[in-house]
Amino acid sequence: MVKRYLKESTLRRKINIRTEIYEPETLKVRDAQFKKITTHLLPVRQGVVPGHTLFRGIPGTGKRTIARRTIEWLSDTPESCIPVFVSCGFFRNATYILQEIYAEASGTEFEGKMLNLKTVSRQLGNLLVSENKILIVCLDGINAVRANKDLDNVISWLLQLHRDYPGVRISIIATVNDVNYNIKDTLEPSTLSLFQPEEICFPPYTKKELTSIMSEVASKAYYPGVISQRQIREIVASDLHKGSLEFCIYLLSKSSINAESADNTAIEDQNIRDALLSTRYPDLFSIVEVLELPELVIIYNIARNLEERSVNGLLNSAKYHINKKLKTELLNSETLNLSQAGCEKLSWEEFTMYLDRLELNELIDLEKSLQYNDEEETEIVLRFDPKEVLELCRNAVRA
Repeated sequence: MVKRYLKESTLRRKINIRTEIYEPETLKVRDAQFKKITTHLLPVRQGVVPGHTLFRGIPGTGKRTIARRTIEWLSDTPESCIPVFVSCGFFRNATYILQEIYAEASGTEFEGKMLNLKTVSRQLGNLLVSENKILIVCLDGINAVRANKDLDNVISWLLQLHRDYPGVRISIIATVNDVNYNIKDTLEPSTLSLFQPEEICFPPYTKKELTSIMSEVASKAYYPGVISQRQIREIVASDLHKGSLEFCIYLLSKSSINAESADNTAIEDQNIRDALLSTRYPDLFSIVEVLELPELVIIYNIARNLEERSVNGLLNSAKYHINKKLKTELLNSETLNLSQAGCEKLSWEEFTMYLDRLELNELIDLEKSLQYNDEEETEIVLRFDPKEVLELCRNAVRA
């Protein structure tokens, strides 16, 4: 069945797994948070300004989804409020953020033009006075704003706009992707006196919740038979952030890209392992991925020898000394179970050529010297943790 869908060389339906929001299952899991924020905002329907709110949680726990859904929910009452959603991670600068708030509220397209704050203030103030509606602003990812001063400028500017434009009413919903982020360390005391939000916590998803959500994501994003429930559970179990939907979706997307690149008709376990290792060790993974077999065997045995010298898991030194005699011992040791490697037959010249290439790939540093008997000896310094190198080499061989 899957092969029939591969005429377009993709395992995915016409859907962007990384950007499209999968609300049904997420909302079921975050029903308590959604009820809390909508209850908090109910006074808006009577023309009363609600207090400010702060969503807090690690990335990928549903904050943005619930924030967007809240803005949509508020859009059903256009007679009482103007709901606006702005991504601080995209704009970052105070002037850009405030201009985007006005653009969203007014439906104006600026086409790259930059307005000064005085102009934005006048236009937004006049708009809110003429509309006689409450502005509900969602500032998504405030911890991504480039400087504390910029965030302080945005919030203080919004909450003091009524001084120049009587009748202006504004409420802020902010989201934070860092559980240790302290708003009191970011804003000036004068701004904090105006912005004292009620916090709504978004705890990490449980494995059961993540598995349920990821099953729905997979069924919507991929054709039948592309990924199994066992593999979905493996992806959830591999979550480095312990409860992040965003990470699991990224891992699923990366796994499918790996499968498509290999012309597979379904996601294989190796595709998932590659995806996970590329997220854990991105720099090292990209290097090991392009190594030739002799290079792979050489770096593996260097790392293995260094690892064997460690004491209680601690590496005494990342330096390894090699000469012609030690080269033979090194290459006659474990070779990743690859009888076809033939590395034990490498000449010293060939061996040093591969070392030079490993140095060029920034896996090692080399320092060559002559011993008392005029024999050349090379000091090899491994740039990465031997355990990481061993893991990635084994994975490369399985692939």
